[in-house]
Amino acid sequence: MKRSFRHLATVPFLLLASILTASTALADQIFLPERVFAPVGFDTNDNSEVVLYGHFPDSCYTAGLAKVEVRGRDILVRNYALHWQSGTCLKALVPWTTTVNLGALASGNYTVRVQDSEGRMQRFTEINILPSLTRRADDFPYAYVNGAIVNRTKDGVSLVMSGTFSLTCMEIAETRLRETNGVLVVLPILRLRSDVPCGHPFAPIPFTRQMSIRENSGNAVLIHIRSMNGQSLNQVMDF
Repeated sequence: MKRSFRHLATVPFLLLASILTASTALADQIFLPERVFAPVGFDTNDNSEVVLYGHFPDSCYTAGLAKVEVRGRDILVRNYALHWQSGTCLKALVPWTTTVNLGALASGNYTVRVQDSEGRMQRFTEINILPSLTRRADDFPYAYVNGAIVNRTKDGVSLVMSGTFSLTCMEIAETRLRETNGVLVVLPILRLRSDVPCGHPFAPIPFTRQMSIRENSGNAVLIHIRSMNGQSLNQVMDF
């Protein structure tokens, strides 16, 4: 009887385990973006990138990996989404973005193509890589930016950047803006002040910078902020 009781007692636990396994099952699937943004200004010393943007049909989708292959002058992207096979899904459009790192590319024009669910490579945009004029990674030293928000008020739209300084004499000398083909490139150019002591602080010094930007007129715009060490921050404004 004890053996039978143990056997019967394990049934609910096995059933619960099977339910949990089913509810957490994931499936990879090719997912085509609605747009591909190609920031301007990359040269042969940069880690170039493009940004995929779209909407999932419900909350059971999450962004997966994007695989990239450079073949001649074609950049071939396969973008994947993870789909939960069961569970509670909110039937609402969910925006997503995926940054695809391309690495250092030779100068010239490249066509960006993304694979659809039938295996065809669809053309989305082009990216132009400039020849580098210096041996440095960037033409200018950029501030380290780790956050950005877009504020909309009755007075207009503003972008607020936040980040940290690693030296006490650092400041943002100027912020250059350039908008091309739905991409607003933001360059927070750094400088070292000569009128204050320059040393390493006990902790990174936080900063914020606010600037007015143009209304997007209902079209999605990528805000691409260049940052220190060849990094960038990407955010799509679509409201």
